[in-house]
Amino acid sequence: MEIKTYKCPCCGAPLKFDSENQKLACEACDNSYTIEQMDEFESAENTKDESNFEWSTQSKHITIDPEKMCVYSCPSCGAEIVGDECMAATECAYCSNPVIVTSKLSGMLKPDVIIPFSVSKEEAKKAYKKHISKLKLLPNLFSDKNRIEKMTGIYVPFWLFDCNANAKFTYSATNTHIWSDSKYRYVKTDFFSIIREGSLRFHKVPVDASLKMADDYMDALEPYNYNELKDFDMSYISGFYADRYDIDAHSSCTRAETRINDTTTDIFRSTVNGYASISQRHGNIHTQVENTSYALLPVWILNTKYQGKNYLFAINGQTGKFVGNLPVDCKKYFSWLFGITGILAVLAQLLLFFI
Repeated sequence: MEIKTYKCPCCGAPLKFDSENQKLACEACDNSYTIEQMDEFESAENTKDESNFEWSTQSKHITIDPEKMCVYSCPSCGAEIVGDECMAATECAYCSNPVIVTSKLSGMLKPDVIIPFSVSKEEAKKAYKKHISKLKLLPNLFSDKNRIEKMTGIYVPFWLFDCNANAKFTYSATNTHIWSDSKYRYVKTDFFSIIREGSLRFHKVPVDASLKMADDYMDALEPYNYNELKDFDMSYISGFYADRYDIDAHSSCTRAETRINDTTTDIFRSTVNGYASISQRHGNIHTQVENTSYALLPVWILNTKYQGKNYLFAINGQTGKFVGNLPVDCKKYFSWLFGITGILAVLAQLLLFFI
């Protein structure tokens, strides 16, 4: 199994993708290279003797059956890199060298497109700090500097579905008119049968293809700007973590259809207006998948374990939109509660004294 690292053509130090300038950057000599430049350099190097090729593909692969874990050898320092069978990109814990497992991203496993990170780690940390500054009852662990530094950029695998939805809905509706004269009060109810029929086209409906990621979190981070989709190139993931999919496109179809059906139902219902009451009698939706593409989308992740429970904070690596589930420190809560209670008691005593 092959692994790959990107080296600076100038000094040989590791290159990492810089989300700010959208280039591969060298922290050692401050040089930076576009994806196209690195592709040209790699092509030129491939024409040389393979023994002189600097981007090492030597590796050691050991499968541990009970845990389905894999062990690789870092091409820079030789240290062991351990990951699960879906790990596609990581970094060496000993030398911080970015490593890409090429076999997880080639052939049938190669993504079609990718949205590169445009939100830097510093920007992600700043957004997180701003958010938690408002949470006065948050446990101190979540604001610890060392904890925040563990925020990780991950390319999450997604399936993008292009679909057509043909639908027909029947609704019952009523309108009620009330009036009166000198003798009687009148109520007139009109009943209506309403039919809506048509088709909708959906472009790149995303469904996350990783069992590790909570579907509701990934949905909450939408939307992504698909105008920034690029043809997949391994250079984009250098310096970040990445997983290959462990849910195939066929298995993801059901969830895509559910999302499409829910949206179609809402859109058709929104066209029925001007009635006192509306209820859906029948609904039929036929969804046809026209195209499926495999994409890697950027997400910043901060996972914190507190009192035996995992709390996840995630940030869209393109737009900066975030979602998080953060706890309340019980000690802080009761201190705050007793403090408020004490103040109210003092005010009550003062009030009684003056009365």
